[in-house]
Order: sequence, then C-alpha cells, then structure tokens
Amino acid sequence: MPAGPQAPASAGFDLQPDERVLWSVTRSYTSDKVAFWILGVLFAVILIGIYFIYQAVTIEGKSPRALIITNRRFVILEGNGSVTSHWLAQFVDLSAKRAQAQSHGQGLLGLAVSAAINAGLNAMAARNEKADPKYWGRTVGIVLQAQDGSNVTVAVKPNEALQAGPLLARCILLKEGDQIGGAQGPGIAPMLAPPAPSSPGLGMQIGGWLMLVVSALLGFVAVRAIVGIFVGATHVPSIIMLVFALALLAGACALLFFGARSNWKAAEAANKKPSKIVPLVVPAAFIAIATLAIGSSAVNRYLFLRDLEERYSTRSRSTATSTSTATATSSPTSGSTLSTTGGALSPAVIEAKPERASKRATSEAPRPGTGS
Repeated sequence: MPAGPQAPASAGFDLQPDERVLWSVTRSYTSDKVAFWILGVLFAVILIGIYFIYQAVTIEGKSPRALIITNRRFVILEGNGSVTSHWLAQFVDLSAKRAQAQSHGQGLLGLAVSAAINAGLNAMAARNEKADPKYWGRTVGIVLQAQDGSNVTVAVKPNEALQAGPLLARCILLKEGDQIGGAQGPGIAPMLAPPAPSSPGLGMQIGGWLMLVVSALLGFVAVRAIVGIFVGATHVPSIIMLVFALALLAGACALLFFGARSNWKAAEAANKKPSKIVPLVVPAAFIAIATLAIGSSAVNRYLFLRDLEERYSTRSRSTATSTSTATATSSPTSGSTLSTTGGALSPAVIEAKPERASKRATSEAPRPGTGS
C-alpha cells in the first residue's frame, strides 16, 4: 500500500511506518486577538479591560494550533508546542457535543420545534449515520468513548466537525482507516505543517494603535480644559484625565515596540529582511502631529479665554464707573437734608444751634449793678 503524505518535523510529532495523515487543520487566532485588544482598550479604565488584554496575550499559547487525524490517532498540537495523541484503537464509539436546539420563545410551538430537531439528530445516531456530515451539524465538541467507559472530549469548531466527525466515524465504527488516504478526496487533505505566523506581533500593534488614538483624544480634551487653570479656573478631573492619557500613551508605545520586535524576529527566522524603520517612524510621526495639534489647540483656547476675560473685566470696570458717577450725582448737597437717626437736620440748623446757645447765655448773665 503506498505511503501517505508524511508529517514534516516542524509538525511536532513523527508518523509510524504504517501511519498516514488523513486530515488536518491549522488554526489562526488573529481575529480573536484583535477583538480582545479592542475590548481591553475600551474597558481599560475598569479592571475587566486587564482580563481582555491578558486573553489577547495568552490565547495562542493556551489554545490548539492544529488538529490532525491519521489512520491511527487523533493528534492535537497545543499552542505551547506539546503534542496530545488519542489512539483510535482504544475507542469504540463517538458522539457529537453540540449546542442544543432551544426555543427562543415561551410558546408550545417553539418547544415542539426544538424537540423535533433534537429527536431527528438522535435518530440519525441510532441508525449509525455518524459518517454522514449532516449528523455533525452545530457540533462544538467530539466525544470519544473508550473501551473502559471513559470519555475524551475534543473541542472543535462547527466547520471542522463537518469534516473531522465523519472521518473519525469511518475510522472507529466502520474500521475504514486503512482504506482511506490512498488518494486525496473530499474532506481529506495531506498534512500541512502549521506555518509560523508572519506577523506574530500584529495583535500587539493593533492594540497599540488603538491605545495611541484613545490617548490622543483624551489628551486633546484634557489639555483644552486644563488651559482654563491659567485664567483662574480649576479642573481637577481634567488633570486626572491627562495623567490617564499619558499612561495610555506609554502603554501604546510599549505595545508598538514589542509588536514590531516580534515581527522582526519572525522575519529573520524566515530568512527575510525585516523593515525596522517604518513600524517605528509611523507611530512617532503620529505622536508628533498629535502633539502639535494639541499644542496649537491649547494656545488658541488660552488666547480665547484671555480675550474673553479682558472683555469681561473691561465691561465690569465700565459698569463700576457708571455706578459711581450715578451715586455722586444723587448724593446730598450743602443745602439738602441729611438723614440721621434722630431725624432730618439741615446744615443751616446745625450752624444756628451754637448761635442760639451763646445768645441764651448772654441774656441770662447778671447785669452790672444788679443782684444775682
């Protein structure tokens, strides 16, 4: 029997002399990393953002990077480089772990439809139609039942289950593993070495750019508000916002640098000449342009507030001058009545009082030659 395609050494395991690769799939987690980085940046203010960033950094290391089915075993290449092999000879049955069809409504019709779908899938399993791809619809895990009654569950994606499920059924239930692989057919592919990602730092670079844009926006808002301090205003929240923006800027620079360095190493490992200037010059140019824009906006804001303050001060002085002039015009003159707590007295009356007192004293004085 002709030997099937051999797994290369980079796949992480060796094939036995009578072992052939029947199917394989390589997984990519780039979209997952991008999603986690976006969520991490958006929720960086609260602690949940740290969790998303942690997931973005560690998802490749803790998730399978390839699934391989040979005519002898089910192989899982882990993200950390280890290999897990499940030998097919020890299994007697397999089944699908799927997302159960559930009714989204509360009515009896929804429950009846859900029960009918699940009953149909169970009937296919009872008729031993597990080699039919239709049986593996909506499958999220393949459950392998061993001879001792124990089960092994391998998590798969729905599109992977449509190919891997029927193939495993033919190998375990129908014992057709040795007859498969002589020629490439539907759902049967030769082993492909999981390629090293050409841009392993792409996720970090995307996260760094998101943090850079967010920090620029926060810095723009904070600096324009802080300018008010120079004209007498107080903006403590804006100062806190500026500190947070600077922290985001530092994190963005770190992510962009380490992401670019990861790409450099990957390019050098593939005997390619990496570009070390563009990945750093472009963010530096963005930071410079953003700084100039924020500085120019801050200066314009300061001039506007200063002009507004001067206009308000001039108007206040004019109002004060008009008020003092009106007060001086309406103040009492020498012939007018002065308001006192004892009543209204004119200046003439006040001056006449000493005169009357002196006259009274003169009239009451004893005349010469008279007795007292």
